[in-house]
Amino acid sequence: MEEKVSPEVTVANLRLHWIAYVAITAFAFGFAAMPSKSFGQSSVTRFVDAGGHRLNMLIEGTGTPTVILESGLGEGLESWNRVEPEVAKFTRVIAYDRAGLGTSDPSPRPRTAQQVARELHTALRNAKIAPPYLLVGHSASGFTIRVFAAMYPKEIAGLVFVDPTQEGLVEWLKLNRPDTWKEIEEETAKSPEGVRKESAASETNERQARKARLPNVPTVLLAGARTNDSRTPQLLQFWMEKHRQFLRGLPKSKFVLAEKSGHFIQRDQPELVVEAIKDVINLKRAP
Repeated sequence: MEEKVSPEVTVANLRLHWIAYVAITAFAFGFAAMPSKSFGQSSVTRFVDAGGHRLNMLIEGTGTPTVILESGLGEGLESWNRVEPEVAKFTRVIAYDRAGLGTSDPSPRPRTAQQVARELHTALRNAKIAPPYLLVGHSASGFTIRVFAAMYPKEIAGLVFVDPTQEGLVEWLKLNRPDTWKEIEEETAKSPEGVRKESAASETNERQARKARLPNVPTVLLAGARTNDSRTPQLLQFWMEKHRQFLRGLPKSKFVLAEKSGHFIQRDQPELVVEAIKDVINLKRAP
């Protein structure tokens, strides 16, 4: 059920997580640099072949469907350190570093959503992790899980979007926040190579996601609702309306407003992400 959002509420901590603006957000928060021990001493990652290069994957828990945690642009598996251990208590869950990020090998191929989906699917097969999969995508990886679900629709149990990027953000910024757009371009040039490669594919990812036909599966979209200087009321209205437009095409969808969260709901209110995952799994497991 969709909740009402007043125009005065602004969405926080979303430093316009698009192109390489992750250089301001994810790296400023320190997620990409955090050691794996933050998941707990029992957490052990392993390298899995993804078609000529290896991905660093953390695989824990037992049960089905398997939850796949897809981090935002330029971020690694540490983005989920407050969510993954809780999900592992009731089903199998995977967090990983995409190619060129964290300790995963780089890939010579462009970092488009379709290519990332193929590599993830190959790695899951090589790790002998069978479907169904419940895909969880943060920020720009909302595009990635849409593309993955469209490529492998029969393998998808559900979708959870965590403050996802929506279509049209670049055009909106260019028209309404030209100074911010200039700052984004400047930060792009300073980003690490892995982030720059993901940034270069951003507009392609939007086009691929726009064309993706999603399977009719339970879907939850969580949107952060706290304010900061970079989230104006006008941008909020654009953002929330795009969420609603997206969900109107998904009959089994639910909107959740994370009132105490900024862009990183998995950090500010991880219990909401865990609950959304649990809700989708319960629907899948129910007779």
